[in-house]
Order: sequence, then C-alpha cells, then structure tokens
Amino acid sequence: MSFWYKKFPQYPENHRDHWRVVLVFHCLLIATFVPTIISLINVFVFADSTLALLDFSVALISLGAYFWFRHSANIQFASVLLSCLVTFMVSFFIFIAKGQAHSIAWALVVPPITFFLVGRFWGAVCAIVVFSTSAYVVYHQIGIPLQHTPGYGSLLNVIEASLLIILLFRFYERTQSQAYKQLEEHNLLVSELAETDRLTGLYNREKFDQELLTSCDPDKQTTPTSLLLLDVDHFKKINDSYGHLKGDEVLKALAEKLRRIVRTTDIVARWGGEEFAILLPGTEKALALSLAERIRNEVNGSLTAGISVSISIGLVSSSIATNSEMLLQQADNALYQAKANGRNRVIAA
Repeated sequence: MSFWYKKFPQYPENHRDHWRVVLVFHCLLIATFVPTIISLINVFVFADSTLALLDFSVALISLGAYFWFRHSANIQFASVLLSCLVTFMVSFFIFIAKGQAHSIAWALVVPPITFFLVGRFWGAVCAIVVFSTSAYVVYHQIGIPLQHTPGYGSLLNVIEASLLIILLFRFYERTQSQAYKQLEEHNLLVSELAETDRLTGLYNREKFDQELLTSCDPDKQTTPTSLLLLDVDHFKKINDSYGHLKGDEVLKALAEKLRRIVRTTDIVARWGGEEFAILLPGTEKALALSLAERIRNEVNGSLTAGISVSISIGLVSSSIATNSEMLLQQADNALYQAKANGRNRVIAA
C-alpha cells in the first residue's frame, strides 16, 4: 500500500497536518474504489442506471482528486474539496433514494470526516446540510404509508456505512494515541531541558537545589547526606591559553568523568562556571572523603580533553549542618579553604 499513500517530506509524522494527509488519501481511495464496485452492483444486480451513474461519477472525480493531490500536496484545498464532495454525495444519494433502503445511514459518515478535515465550524456546516436533507426527506414522508420491503440494497447500505464508521473511529484512535505519545515525548524533553545543563548534560543548579532540599528534609532524612563542591583549578588560564571552546571541552570531559566515577545513587550537577556539585545521599563523612579523594586522584592522574587539570573539593556532611543552606555554606567555605591552601586537594568542613 506504500505506493498509494505518498509521503510528503513537508508533512512528517510530527507535523500537525500529517494525519489529515493520511485521511485524505484514505477517503479519496475509498471514494474511488468503493463507488466503482457499487456502480457495477447497481448495473448488474439492481439494474439502476441512475445510481450507477452517480457512483461512477463520484469514482472518477475522486480518482482525479487523488492524482491531483499526489502532485500538489495542497492539504488545505484537498480537505475542502473532499468535505464538499462527501457532503454533496451523501446528501444527493439520500435525496434521490428518498431515504429508503436505509440510505440515511450514510449521513452518520459525514461528521467524523468533515470535522477532522475542515474543523469544527465548517464540519458542523457540512453535517447540518446532510442532516437537513435527511430531515427534509423524512418530513415529506410523514403520514404517507410506505410499501417498502428492505432488500439487499438496504443491507449493503447498512454494512458499508457501518464499516466506514468503524474504520474512521479506528483511524481517530490511532491518531489520538500518536498525538498523546508525541505530547508525552515533548513534555519529557521540556522537563529534561528545564533541569539539564546545556553544555555538560548534567543537572543544572535549579534541579540540584530541589534534590538537596529533599535530601535535607528532617522528616525524610534517616541517614546522613554529604555534599561535595569542586572547582577546576586555574580554569581562567585554560581559557586564556587554549580558548573558550577548549575550556568548554574540558568541562564536558570532566562531567563525563564524574558521571563514570560516582555511584548510581549520587546526584551530579554543574553548579556554575567551572564548579560542580555532587550530592551523596546516605553517605557519612568518612566514606564521602574517600570518594572525594578518588575523584581528585582520577582527574589529576589523567588528561581531560587532552589537557592536564586538577580540581579542589570542599566536603561537608549533614551531621554538622541542619539544613540545605547551611550545608551549601559549609561546603563552599571548605572549597575556599582548599583553594587557599594550594589547590588540588580535598578539605572537609
């Protein structure tokens, strides 16, 4: 079926009009093949040349519209054309059939097609036209005894209209599921962007503050929490000597090293500039100090983005700080002391 449903590059799956394009192809193909079959049935089974001519005319118009749409990809005009075609075809069929043979069942097909293609207002206009025609036909039959026995034509009308309605609602369910999936992916992306540092891919300061506040909540805290603040030594010299782009490479490479070294339960964030923060939930001071020394040694012992760098680390445990603000202040003081004492070292508050 890929030959019949042409994919337009300007309407990818995430485009708002993608499913309108698909529905136009659906309807034009159905409006080409089904009326052709029905016209043959009307000729050879029911010997009704009028209905056969109507069905065949609809098939030819739909086929022409199909090839025109493949060439032009004009979804707006195609939607209007198809809505008008469906509205006229159904209204005219109900009118000439005088509502008999369950022809009014086709009126139910119009709203789901036209509302999706041309929106609520014009979709409502199309539906009103069809239902008004149905009401007009029924009104003129009030009080008139009808001597009509349902035959195969009635059965075919009910089956065809019902199948088309089922296919339409199946199509809508698919589009709705796809829309919800895209919305969920979009919201997830927005959420990630809102809490992620653009350069390093680590958490940003806002997200880290939230995690730190939660970890320091006295109602939830059952074990000590430790905090590391680390700073790249002489980072200004790196920027001055190698350029700011190289400085960015160093920060990204350092972020990747920190991700690899820390535990899965630890939270790493870019604190700002060349500073990083690591939250160690459920970690006492001695274990935090050991991890900090390991980080310092691994960074100092290998090249970072092709450059030899060192880091200074300030450490604090929640056993000596009662809230997040105090924890940050103590860690910052320890980091300042590490830098003042010659850098490339860990100082615990």
